Amino acid sequence: MSGGAQLAVERRSGWFRQLSVTGLQPRSFLLAKAAVVMVVTLPALVLNFAAGLVVGGVRAPLGDWVAGLLLLWVSLVPLAVLGLVVGLWVKAETVQPLNTLLLLVLSLLGGLWFPAQLMPDGMRIAAELTPSFWLAALGRWPFTAEAFLGTASRCSPGGQSC
Repeated sequence: MSGGAQLAVERRSGWFRQLSVTGLQPRSFLLAKAAVVMVVTLPALVLNFAAGLVVGGVRAPLGDWVAGLLLLWVSLVPLAVLGLVVGLWVKAETVQPLNTLLLLVLSLLGGLWFPAQLMPDGMRIAAELTPSFWLAALGRWPFTAEAFLGTASRCSPGGQSC
């Protein structure tokens, strides 16, 4: 979501007016911005996965690591776009606080601070409507015995060979 801050600064500085005199379509510019945000996000994800291996002691086959990384990276596209939308709609000074607020609310409601299963029924249903809930589920899926979206579990009964 951090790409919106740079976008707001470019909008304030008049860069958008400069681009309008060129032949570059606004859609192409925004798609390029989203692509840059996704490329910048990838090393942070890789470092998180490395920390899981080195510090957290997570052990899994290489295919599970690659699947988890790619699933998370691709599924971050909506959040990257949300950050760009925020950057287009609010002033440059407001982008970072609004992005932080959005991330905190999505994290809290999406069950990232504590499991959604511990929430009251109404909050659990609300959690399942947030993108952060599904991002967390996608990130855990290759490493756990949990089924995702109705798929069968890949682990043996009792979870001994996960």
